[in-house]
Amino acid sequence: MQDTPNSFRPRPETRYIEKIDTEIDSGGDAEGLRGPTIAEEQTHAAEVLALFTGRGIIPREYSLRNGDLLSVDDEPLSEVLDFGVIDAEAQIIEGRLGASKELRRRKIERDNRSKIISLPVGSALVEASAVDSTWTKEEKKAQGYPDDTIFRITARVSDVAFIQLNVILQTTDLSVINRCRRLVNKEASDIWDAEEMLATPQTVGLGEGGLEALSREIETEYIRSTINFTAKNLARSALGRVIIKRRVAKELAKTNSWDYVVTQPDIFNALFDSFVAASTLDKDDWFNAVAVVRGGAWYKLIERYKGNDITNGSVTPEDLRHSAQSAAIGGYVFTACGGTTDMKSLLGGAPGTFMDRMFETATLVNTKAGRGSCVACGDKGDLFGCGIFCRGCNKVWCEEYILTGKQLEANEVKSRTKPKIDTKREKYFKYARAA
Repeated sequence: MQDTPNSFRPRPETRYIEKIDTEIDSGGDAEGLRGPTIAEEQTHAAEVLALFTGRGIIPREYSLRNGDLLSVDDEPLSEVLDFGVIDAEAQIIEGRLGASKELRRRKIERDNRSKIISLPVGSALVEASAVDSTWTKEEKKAQGYPDDTIFRITARVSDVAFIQLNVILQTTDLSVINRCRRLVNKEASDIWDAEEMLATPQTVGLGEGGLEALSREIETEYIRSTINFTAKNLARSALGRVIIKRRVAKELAKTNSWDYVVTQPDIFNALFDSFVAASTLDKDDWFNAVAVVRGGAWYKLIERYKGNDITNGSVTPEDLRHSAQSAAIGGYVFTACGGTTDMKSLLGGAPGTFMDRMFETATLVNTKAGRGSCVACGDKGDLFGCGIFCRGCNKVWCEEYILTGKQLEANEVKSRTKPKIDTKREKYFKYARAA
């Protein structure tokens, strides 16, 4: 996904979306694509949700057939990686920021495939995928890189079966990543260039705990690296070691975003149905609709995880469109599946007339949409309208939208709402003044 929907081109990470459109254009039935499309979307959603849960470990499975690695949906890995290279080359022609760097990275990932295939049974290849300080903020946004690192651990568990765990660490600090690499191999030299690090994957034999134990060790080392200097000094004492052990256990106990995502089928079924419905639109409108409902699904997933979703278990495509609107109002910017989606920019246009806006917001002003914390004033309690504001803040947003068509951001709503009055304190001062 890219910032400008009209320039959208199918990405190697979202190939099933294009397949839906192609299938329907040819008069076919896209229902057979529901499973693989949902699996693909769950992968991207888990990456987005990991920023909120604090943990993300995303599994994949491959089988070796005719010299290539095939996914559970018989998708050849070589085709995905080749598509990625072709896509990056097209980006260079378009002049997209960071495209040359991304092309080099994708060629390295394509070359690493042969290293995975040549693994002995019972061993794993560990790739550290990060971007370093040579990338500007604008380049990272254009190429869809959040500030995290993915350790891809691919194990060969039999002659034909491969299992991969993608461990998301919320850091791009190469000193921390090097610590994790030394955990895999104590003799590993530090590498201070992200491209060189990606091109230098590590091979390791799987111990008694297998792939899961290795991923847990990498997570543990990452957590230890985030503990502040004072806590590290405490580690010299028995009490300090207990404190650090508890800290590590607490972090590892956080919800794995993947485990949560795969238990929310209604959101992803509604997302697939939305993709199918959008395929009847003109190409530019279709690309825009895909971006909108996907952002709505991500926002719905986050709100459900936070306990603010009253549609639990029964989401519809219409709900996803409302969620997209809520994400735009909240100023959400999502980074996943090969690009960055700014929901406010995506949904920035207002209906053309005053009456259109008035009718659109008629049911939003006093409609209760859940419970949680208002994103503007922070008050906890009932949420109204699109489900992110309290009653007062929601009223401020709706009034401005009706009058001018402007969609206020949360900080703008906050600046226009009156401070909450402590009624008990106000009564006290009222009587004091009267006396």
